[in-house]
Amino acid sequence: MATPVSKIATCLKNNVDKLDPQIKKEHIYGMMISPNERTTTEPIILVTEMPGGHHTYGNNAPILTKGKIQITIYYPKNYREDMESLELSLKAFLLSKKITCYSDAGHVLTPDNQQITNTLKFNFIKEDI
Repeated sequence: MATPVSKIATCLKNNVDKLDPQIKKEHIYGMMISPNERTTTEPIILVTEMPGGHHTYGNNAPILTKGKIQITIYYPKNYREDMESLELSLKAFLLSKKITCYSDAGHVLTPDNQQITNTLKFNFIKEDI
C-alpha cells in the first residue's frame, strides 16, 4: 500500500506539465532527497509526512481519515526566478486534488547549506488521494 507521501509525490511528477515550468520531474522527491541530487540551479521539491492526522467515526468504525503533509522547496541561494509563482502553482494544483494549504512558512536562507527554503503545510483526506 502506497503512503500518502508517495501518492502525492507521484501525482506531482505525473502532472509536472500542469505545474510551474520551474518545477522539474527529476527534482521532486518523497521522504528524502536522493544523495545523487546535484542541481545547483533549479528548485528541489521534498514531500514529507507530518503527525496530526485523525479519524472520523461512524458506527464505531473509521469512515474518514485526515492527514497532513508538508512540501519543502529548496532554492539555490542565487535563484532569480519567481518563487511565488512556483509556490502558487503547487498550492493551486494540490487544491484541485482536495489537498489544502494551511501554512506557508515564508522564505528563509539556511545557515548550513546557504539555500533558500520555504515549507508549505497541507491537509488532506486519505480517502480522496
